[in-house]
Amino acid sequence: IRYDSPSFSGFRVIVDYALDSNPSDGSSDNPWGLTGVYRNGPILGFVSYITNDQGGKDDAWKIGGSYDVTDDFRVFAQYENDGGLISQSSGTYWFQNGANLAPAGLKSIGTDSATHNQVDNADVWHFGLTYTLADNLLYFAFGKGGDAKGNGQSYNTSYTTWSLVGAHSFSKRTLLYAGFVEQDFDATGEGDVFALGIKHKF
Repeated sequence: IRYDSPSFSGFRVIVDYALDSNPSDGSSDNPWGLTGVYRNGPILGFVSYITNDQGGKDDAWKIGGSYDVTDDFRVFAQYENDGGLISQSSGTYWFQNGANLAPAGLKSIGTDSATHNQVDNADVWHFGLTYTLADNLLYFAFGKGGDAKGNGQSYNTSYTTWSLVGAHSFSKRTLLYAGFVEQDFDATGEGDVFALGIKHKF
């Protein structure tokens, strides 16, 4: 269920609510979120809160925005504070037990009973820019993610990432794009992804 309020001098509110997806599990968890958005001329700002309502460390909030320096040049930034939800949704992490980062120490946050809804602190931030020249778009972003912590333990989840994307519009229906993403994880090292594609609207 979603509600978008009318805009009042550039400000509007968005409310999201979802019913319990598994009533038979004995818990009453109804995820919900609340977002405030402000848009006025070249300025866009937002703040948002979301929880899966499972109890414990089960939420996150973020704040961010963008500014159009010119009609062609935009800068943006965002910060996400992890109250447990980011740690849960990030999948499998290396478990840091002293100097031991061997595969035997692998834990899955969100499914392991010892860590479920007990881990947080994996805050994420990024900033970047976009530049448009005629039918071409250039996108660059840089960001970092923090170590998840909980139960008196630390999870070696921190990483640094940057991305560079270029796109060219052949028409209103056809877009050619190429992009490169580098992610450098403290625990497992660097991983690179390159993508090349075309998008056409029929």
